[in-house]
Amino acid sequence: MERKKLELKDSSMNLDLTLDQINGMSLEELKKFSHNLISKMKVDKNLQAKIIASYVRNNIENFHCKYLSDGMMKELNTLIRNAIYTALVDFESEMISVILFNMMCIPTYWEDCEYCQTT
Repeated sequence: MERKKLELKDSSMNLDLTLDQINGMSLEELKKFSHNLISKMKVDKNLQAKIIASYVRNNIENFHCKYLSDGMMKELNTLIRNAIYTALVDFESEMISVILFNMMCIPTYWEDCEYCQTT
């Protein structure tokens, strides 16, 4: 299966990179293209959702190891990515009725969010 490519352009180079290639790049290599990557990320809701979902996945990894099989986690990852993507699209399109409905669905027992340290 071919991975979706990200097109990163530098003033002196054109590169088509897969996510696997990006994962293999050094920090210095990534910095060269960071401006274009950030520009793409700002408009690509699919990429935004995947990045946010990776934060979620990384922060529930211990829960996954304790309680969920890899198959269950794979299914959960898909549900999380799709929900995040849907929220990003709805927020951008200002679908106020959908946003208000989902605000009403927030349980009163949810604590305020906390910043998670990345490892």
